[in-house]
Amino acid sequence: MRTLLFWLALLIMVHAKGQLTFEKTYCFASQATAITTNYDSGYIVLCRDYQSQNLLMRLDKYGDTIWAKPGMFVSDCEISNDTCIVTLNLSVNDDLMLTKLDQAGGKIWEKKIGGFTTVFNDILKTPDNGYLLTGAFYDTNTFEYSAGFIKTDSFGDTLWTQRFSDGNVNTLEVGYSSIIGNDGNYYFCGTTYDYSVTFLPYTLLVGSLTPLGILRFSKIFHNSIGNFAEYAGAICNLPLDGFMVCTTCDTNGNNDNAIRLYRFTNTCDTLWSRFIDSEGKKSDGYEMCMTNDGNIMIAGDLMLESPSTMYQRAYMAKVDTSATIIWERQMSDYYSVFWSVCNTLDDGFAFWGGEKCEDKFYVCYLAKTDEDGLITGIGETLTGRKPVPYAIEPNPIAGHTISLRASEGFQGPLHFEVLSSTGQCVYKGLANPGAGSSRANIQLPELAKGLYLLVLQPLTSQLPATTLKLLVD
Repeated sequence: MRTLLFWLALLIMVHAKGQLTFEKTYCFASQATAITTNYDSGYIVLCRDYQSQNLLMRLDKYGDTIWAKPGMFVSDCEISNDTCIVTLNLSVNDDLMLTKLDQAGGKIWEKKIGGFTTVFNDILKTPDNGYLLTGAFYDTNTFEYSAGFIKTDSFGDTLWTQRFSDGNVNTLEVGYSSIIGNDGNYYFCGTTYDYSVTFLPYTLLVGSLTPLGILRFSKIFHNSIGNFAEYAGAICNLPLDGFMVCTTCDTNGNNDNAIRLYRFTNTCDTLWSRFIDSEGKKSDGYEMCMTNDGNIMIAGDLMLESPSTMYQRAYMAKVDTSATIIWERQMSDYYSVFWSVCNTLDDGFAFWGGEKCEDKFYVCYLAKTDEDGLITGIGETLTGRKPVPYAIEPNPIAGHTISLRASEGFQGPLHFEVLSSTGQCVYKGLANPGAGSSRANIQLPELAKGLYLLVLQPLTSQLPATTLKLLVD
């Protein structure tokens, strides 16, 4: 019976893939803007503080801050093939800059690629190790905004630029985000706005460029249910052909917003557009990404009503490529939102957003979930906002020494046991880290390749035993 229970527990842990899951807030910043997965399973995040200065932050895989760089007006970032951080930012003179930083945040190079007449928000790493920047140009002679693109090489030097508009000085056209299609061309989404009309006619803009910057298609899709606002949110590839765009659509002109998905062909023709119906609640879609199983993950918010007020709840939804909801989750508490989402290296998701704290101000909010959008407490984590108590680094291990990390600091000596996949103890011992220290080394004998369990029992406290998954390469 004991062996059966062990195998059941082991199967649960294997199914969970050792995924880290946690929630964490960052009280020194007010608005989260973007997140990307770092090479070390950590994250590079962007946020804005209360003085409207942007912060570039590097977090480890537990969400702990390694460093934060204030005063950098960063709008987006990418991880280069050599694991450096490339940011799209503004200088103090409002010049558009492309900056390359090392993992310690030190500047490697910085290139000016535009002046105050450029407004760019998105950076995309391209197959030639260069970058495609998406945004808008402003012409000081014609007073016209036009969707714009800048292609650089791996050193940030400009290879080509492209801009286009409908020639109407009353129309603003902005590119928001770009992807590389399965056919090697670039696809983008954005928004247009006609200043000559008074009822906020924001409309969806999509298009495509060749790798050399030649415009293939540019199409505007007016809201078919009325002259109401529709804002482009994000764009992503589909597994075989075409692409999908997520928008927030005002369905009746009274800010009764709903998430709307469009499916397009590679010629930017609409196959369909459908609303994501979250039980009739108002919703906004701000970002999305492809999941590893070929579906779509959406990050945004819901507007919920109580007898006395309305409040905003962070929202995630997994949908298939026909826009059918597979599952959806409401996260956090009173007043929260997810602005960005990315896949993580352990097949889960990281959602980056904001949360209202004590009904007074917003703080940044990071939710790391498993592949089902859950914060389960399985594997290396505890449920809720409690920190991870212990973690093994590296894991998988290749030698005889493991480094054990304690997020709250060790309380004293630990008894440990290493269990095989059949539940038998193959090694045990005592580790005696100093009280309050955060790391301790444990020497192990040579173990055969495979999956083990490391059971830790503090000797000087009433804390329960902790079991971690240990992989040996």
